[in-house]
Amino acid sequence: FTSDHGEMLGDHGLGGKGCRFYEGAVRVPFIISLPGRFEQGVVAEGLTGLTDLAPTIAELTELPRVKSHGHSLVPILTGTSDPESNHRYVRCEYYDTLDMQAPNGTGDRRETWGTMYRDERWKLIVHHSLGIGELYDLDNDPDEFENLWDAESTKSIRQNICLESFNASIQRVDSGPPLIGRY
Repeated sequence: FTSDHGEMLGDHGLGGKGCRFYEGAVRVPFIISLPGRFEQGVVAEGLTGLTDLAPTIAELTELPRVKSHGHSLVPILTGTSDPESNHRYVRCEYYDTLDMQAPNGTGDRRETWGTMYRDERWKLIVHHSLGIGELYDLDNDPDEFENLWDAESTKSIRQNICLESFNASIQRVDSGPPLIGRY
């Protein structure tokens, strides 16, 4: 049992899935059961993503592994791996994140793109075409009410996480077929 997104259900005054990266929208349930094969009652709070589904299903069905950024969850589900250490970070992307003309704006519509990079403690959200963002310390602000994006005290943290997010994005790009020559 899983979903492709959560619902805000009034959190932060929002309803539906929307274009935000709050935990209510991006932290979705994932329940999997295979009696006799998986440990019962395992609750894993570690970071996982929808990209983990295909490798997990491939391993369970003994299909060849395809190129994927996900990790098989079978080691966690069978109790042979730490359930809290699947990924060091997770990323989300959303296109057309903020409709700059909604609900009754006039003039040209401005497209926006957003990415989220989340590790165990920090969540960084960048609205790329607008030059604005959000930074949350999830240890001290799990409900995401204190945006630290502009805080001087977290400037170096924001810069480091922006670099990590950029690196993660570049590492996920399909580099095409293998090179067969020098150039």
